[in-house]
Amino acid sequence: MKKPVLMITGAVALALGLAGMASAEGKHGGKGPRGGAMMFEQMDLNKDGQITKEEVAQAKAKRFTDADADSDGFLTADELKAHAQKQHADRAAKKMERRIAKMIERTDTDNDGKISAAEAEAAASSDKRADKMFAKLDTNEDGVITKEEAEAARKEMRGKWGGKRKGGHDHDDNN
Repeated sequence: MKKPVLMITGAVALALGLAGMASAEGKHGGKGPRGGAMMFEQMDLNKDGQITKEEVAQAKAKRFTDADADSDGFLTADELKAHAQKQHADRAAKKMERRIAKMIERTDTDNDGKISAAEAEAAASSDKRADKMFAKLDTNEDGVITKEEAEAARKEMRGKWGGKRKGGHDHDDNN
């Protein structure tokens, strides 16, 4: 009885580890802050710049324990789902924090840590991307974007992305 339980526990721990690695690598093949560097940091528990087999085992055990919300030594589908959702939310929050920091860095010209209305206006008027996007959407060049022009652009981009949004999610025709 113990051997099958240990095998199943080991398989689940391995699956959690592999899922974490795949999730960390995402669509970007491990590039950027979510990739291999992040996994290395998570596995290098003593922060000595090296990963030992013991650290890998400890990281797997921690991943299992983190997912086992009721601490009963078993993982249910609901616990796995909740753990995955929490990891996703944590990554999204960190990504948003990085974006906000970059926006403040680019826009806050007086370096007071805040964006004034004047700084926001100056950044918006110097943003050539917005002008370029408007021009691309305004296909008949009449200075306005109609609902039809916006829909045509959405369909064009959908075709370019193969029906997928950034992040690999399917488009919903109702949005």
